[in-house]
Amino acid sequence: MNTTFILIIVILISYTALSSNQNLSTSSKTTTEYILAIGDSYTAGLSFINPPHPYADQLNSKFKGNNIPYEIISKGIGGEKSFSLKERLINFLNNKDELGNKNIPNSSITKFKAVIILTGLNDFTDVFKTSKEISSSIIDSYNVAINNNLITFIVTFPQTRWMSKDPEKYIKGQEVIKDLVTFYNGIKRTNKNVYFCNLDEYLNINLMTPTEIDKYFDIPYDEVHFSVEGYDKLADVLYDMLKVLL
Repeated sequence: MNTTFILIIVILISYTALSSNQNLSTSSKTTTEYILAIGDSYTAGLSFINPPHPYADQLNSKFKGNNIPYEIISKGIGGEKSFSLKERLINFLNNKDELGNKNIPNSSITKFKAVIILTGLNDFTDVFKTSKEISSSIIDSYNVAINNNLITFIVTFPQTRWMSKDPEKYIKGQEVIKDLVTFYNGIKRTNKNVYFCNLDEYLNINLMTPTEIDKYFDIPYDEVHFSVEGYDKLADVLYDMLKVLL
């Protein structure tokens, strides 16, 4: 066999092995990337009878336990409406705090890879707002993340007893969720970095047995918030959605 031919084969084999090792190293993350979880009391993990139990804590435990280099930075405020969330989101993306001040506590975090947005339920406390006005306000917050080129995880507000026992509020809520689904179906055609989770499919109090309601909600003490198990269930649902990042 020609010596030159043998040399070419050796070079090709060496190059292939080097390329494989380079691909492996680039796919293995060595630095932590940050995901912003922003929202109302569901993000804060609030309830009437239990200490705060943010779903981000459970997600971070899952990431750490599976050696996944992501960390959730949780920024939930109880009672917040979507228009206020939008302003906070703009501030965080500019490395500011809720009030727009520079030098936030996590000042070393200058860039988020993704954002989880769960908002909207508190908008229904304004009885004069139409469903379209509420939908528009919620979608405005989504667009802030999308326009900043973040991987965006849209999470709808869950059905609660507080909404379900009021027919007008319940119908308005269904109209808003329908608008959010329509928005997602439109945006996903041109943006593959937007994902959608309809909590009605996982934590809908109207579809639960009495045993499940007792487990996942704080009823009868609280007609809105989840129990500890409910927030853990929310974390499990979101973990499955976040697997697209892995």
